[in-house]
Amino acid sequence: MQHRLFLEKQWYQHFEEAKNDLDGLDLTSRIKETHGLVLGFYRLLAELLRIDYDMLPYLKTLAQAKQRTCLEYEETVADEFFDMITGLKQDAMSTFLDIKDGIIWIHKPSAEKTLKDQNFPLGWRSTELMEALKDHPAFLFSNKTHRINHKVQKAWGFDISKMPLAQDGVS
Repeated sequence: MQHRLFLEKQWYQHFEEAKNDLDGLDLTSRIKETHGLVLGFYRLLAELLRIDYDMLPYLKTLAQAKQRTCLEYEETVADEFFDMITGLKQDAMSTFLDIKDGIIWIHKPSAEKTLKDQNFPLGWRSTELMEALKDHPAFLFSNKTHRINHKVQKAWGFDISKMPLAQDGVS
């Protein structure tokens, strides 16, 4: 804690400089900011601990590799399902969705019924959606009981940080 003031005053400047060093790369803003934050804090600690090693070439390589893996992901019916959910009003979502402790709980049958009732075109079979949801990067579990809309139901769980809902501001 003896270096707390130094860290508080300097971290943002190091972060901005690191992001600028990544400017020449073709990266999404999220990847650029994440890798810029890591590089900025590394530089801050390297300055504090007098470490003389430049991690910029390694972080550039790492950021480009991450960008490639993100671009290689093919959207599935699960992504289409999540896109449709984000198109619903909050009161409609609350009938089948709950967010607690970083987990998005979804009662799938109620979600599909709500989407049908709202005239969303469901271009998949229920079993096809189940398989796609299980393969989704945010998938944690299925068939666990959770209280959604005042009812205890079997629900699917997804890591909120890996969900498109998180990027769209749903919380």
